[in-house]
Amino acid sequence: MLYRAFLFLWTLGTTLIASAAPVTPTRGTIEKHLDSSIEVYGNYAPVKLPIDSGVPLWNPGAIRGNERGDIFVANYVGQVFQIEDTDGDGLEDSAVLFCEVSNDGLRYPTAIACDGDDLYVATAQEIRVYEDRDRDGKAEKSRTLVRFPFSKDTQDWTLGLCFGTDGFLYASLSTDSYNPEPAPDPAKWRGSILRISRDGKVVERFVTGVRFAPGLAFNSKGELFFSDNEGGGNPFEELNLAREGKFYGHNPGKFGVQESISPLLRLSTARGVCNITFSSATNMFGGGAELFVAFWGIGGVAGDGAIAKVTLNSDADLGLAPREVPFARIPKAYDLTFSPSGDLYVSSFGSSPANLTPSATPTGAIYRIIPAPWFTPSQRTPPVNKVVRGNALHGRALFQERGCAQCHSMDGATELLGPNLAHLGSLMDFNSALREITEPSHSIRSGFETHTFQMRDGEAYTGRIVSSDANMVEMMVGGNEKVRLERDKVSTHSRSPISLMPENLLTGMKGQDLNDLFAFMEVREQPEGVRWRYRIAGILMVIGVLGLTGIFLNKAVCSAD
Repeated sequence: MLYRAFLFLWTLGTTLIASAAPVTPTRGTIEKHLDSSIEVYGNYAPVKLPIDSGVPLWNPGAIRGNERGDIFVANYVGQVFQIEDTDGDGLEDSAVLFCEVSNDGLRYPTAIACDGDDLYVATAQEIRVYEDRDRDGKAEKSRTLVRFPFSKDTQDWTLGLCFGTDGFLYASLSTDSYNPEPAPDPAKWRGSILRISRDGKVVERFVTGVRFAPGLAFNSKGELFFSDNEGGGNPFEELNLAREGKFYGHNPGKFGVQESISPLLRLSTARGVCNITFSSATNMFGGGAELFVAFWGIGGVAGDGAIAKVTLNSDADLGLAPREVPFARIPKAYDLTFSPSGDLYVSSFGSSPANLTPSATPTGAIYRIIPAPWFTPSQRTPPVNKVVRGNALHGRALFQERGCAQCHSMDGATELLGPNLAHLGSLMDFNSALREITEPSHSIRSGFETHTFQMRDGEAYTGRIVSSDANMVEMMVGGNEKVRLERDKVSTHSRSPISLMPENLLTGMKGQDLNDLFAFMEVREQPEGVRWRYRIAGILMVIGVLGLTGIFLNKAVCSAD
């Protein structure tokens, strides 16, 4: 009798374990959902998850997995959900709501972190902990961990949530230096990476002087790495090694002029560095020393975005000697995480209006990059970034003659009315750079928006905000002049969607002149694959025109007969 009971329980247990085990998708299933528009350099299959039920994907951003293999995603509009495989083919096809932050009066969940049955969700106002102790996939209750200074500005973000080996939670708060009406911040949390105890009672600055640092990740040695965006004292898209108590260069007016820590690596795969994550030593993505980096791409270009792989080799003389190589081209890559199975999940944000407000309609995707030795990519290695061919010396003269130098520096340090353009060309191809000049308002970089302050004495100042606090606004206006405005003397403030950069700057410029200008700015050539698509399209257009001409002539001859 006991033997039969034991056999029954053993069979029941193994059945339950088998039913709970994740299903590995077959080659046929993977091939069915491959996204041919995604380039991955290596034997990795880019699968666009067929999520067609449950919560609609609406600017999916933060994505994280827990130790059980559950994958959580946060829509920028407020829902946090798990993705599930409901048809048993091994690919997630449904988004099941876990919590809705707007129900708690919160906006824009921008980062998440898993801790057992708790999910930590970062918003502009606070970090909130959502609990699912019965493990039914829905949060039963929630609590505030810590509140932050925040304003109505859409870019008051809390980013990069992750737990350290010391048991503390780490998060970065975006800078308020460009905020026209920043919230009071006496503890100087904004523009810092914070270390927070699990009960929220201890909050301390770990490093200062960060701009928009979306990605934080610890390696196996317990070292904290973080990404940061170019601009406002950061000459590059950056990867940094966090050293406690140090200053990283942004907004010295807030944190005081002090020695700045240089970036560990200038990132060059694309613009708009986003989140980062380390691979596992056991997966097929290169081992634990490989750091994967997501890039948003050029702001107003929906198809731009990428992932890079950074190898952090140790050198006896140089310490860390990082090396960056492009890994994939994925539009608007926001966040990425590895599952216990060893696959890489990537959130693709989709389109959004200006100032990073949510899209009016659902948009975005979730990709699962699966190691597939049988998969042959269209391009095994990333394209070589060749600079546009032209006379760079003549391009330098054109840069002066066309007035570019009046608003832009190329020295990698000086910021005038417009952004510093050093190294920018290496992140942009010909067509992207051309659009930046001919349509300057389609994508305005954060910190270079057009602001107008009307003073009580009748004076008006239009330009960009250099720094800002509760008492003063410092602006850069025409002629690269800095002016300081006292807030109690400001009558009204407005922000314009029109760029400070004028249009029609290329009027009358010959094609070779443009090549020369771009050669000086080190703008990349259009990728070969894109060039061939344009060539094929042109050939097809010519064939079409000839075909229509033939039909017309044939009809004319028939009519004459």
